Amino acid sequence: MNELYNLEKDPGEEENLIAKFPQKAEAMQITLDQWLHSFTPRDTKGGAVKINKSTEDQLRALGYVR
Repeated sequence: MNELYNLEKDPGEEENLIAKFPQKAEAMQITLDQWLHSFTPRDTKGGAVKINKSTEDQLRALGYVR
């Protein structure tokens, strides 16, 4: 479900404005879709990633590496 908020007037995102401004929401969705489709996906097949010892230690401390 899409949502639309005025973050200046409603920083807590209490009032979803999508029903009040459907044209604005649709225009924003079209812009977002165009932007997303402008990117070429990267090859995400994976593979070996080389990192230095410091980065490995930091990742291990955060629980990302065993």
